[in-house]
Amino acid sequence: MADKTGVTQARKEYNDLTDAQKKAVTNYSKLKELEYRLAELESDSEKSSLWFDRTAQARQIISVCNNQN
Repeated sequence: MADKTGVTQARKEYNDLTDAQKKAVTNYSKLKELEYRLAELESDSEKSSLWFDRTAQARQIISVCNNQN
């Protein structure tokens, strides 16, 4: 979790870029991968999994329970 600040800062800086500058970024998928992994690590501590889509227009909180007997 020590790298969370760096990933958060990278996201802020990416969001501050112009559209033309964003098109020139060659490792955007790495940022998305790191954000996903951080979310996974955070959710692991809560015993849940998180899937998300940054392009989604709305967010909805859901809970999943697997009751196997």
